[in-house]
Amino acid sequence: MAAIGRPPKVSHEQIIIASARIFALNGFERTRLEDIATDLGITKGAIYYRFPSKKLLLEEVHSALLKRALELVKPTLTEKRDPISKLRILVNAHLQVQDELPHHSTTWLQRIASQDHTEVEGVRKLREEYEAVWIKVLQNFEKSSKDLKLLTNLIFGALNGTHIWFHPGRSLSREDLKEYAASWVVYGVTKIAGTSKK
Repeated sequence: MAAIGRPPKVSHEQIIIASARIFALNGFERTRLEDIATDLGITKGAIYYRFPSKKLLLEEVHSALLKRALELVKPTLTEKRDPISKLRILVNAHLQVQDELPHHSTTWLQRIASQDHTEVEGVRKLREEYEAVWIKVLQNFEKSSKDLKLLTNLIFGALNGTHIWFHPGRSLSREDLKEYAASWVVYGVTKIAGTSKK
């Protein structure tokens, strides 16, 4: 039991989760470290001790999001499955990460919406590694690397944000949505590949 009057000990992960939640609710620019500290019941100094800047906290939020996404999709590169099955797995994984880390996902969308194109090296590498998994799977359908980069971004644009606008139960469950989205992406990709070979 913690001593009376002493702030609770919080883990690195707890600070990142709280930061993601507050950033998502208030926006990065409007969030103060004091807001995050208050949410956690600790002092601002306790956060400063581990994270010297608010920007660093946001980078950690984005890194956590991408690391989880990579954890889910990287096995598809070595699994013995057909390309369509792999593509369906990627779509499901992308949506699963939004389910698991909705606030992290929202902060990513906020960065895109603000047209902030600056990325620290660590986040950039993780993003490129994640995109590379998709491109590797999509190469089974279409060989042009330029087209695949565009196609990957189009797919991400369509899938991102479902955790915000989709309300389970009105027509589909969350699992139904994943199945529907996977079928939609597979149809589009195979249609494009078929057209380009004519």
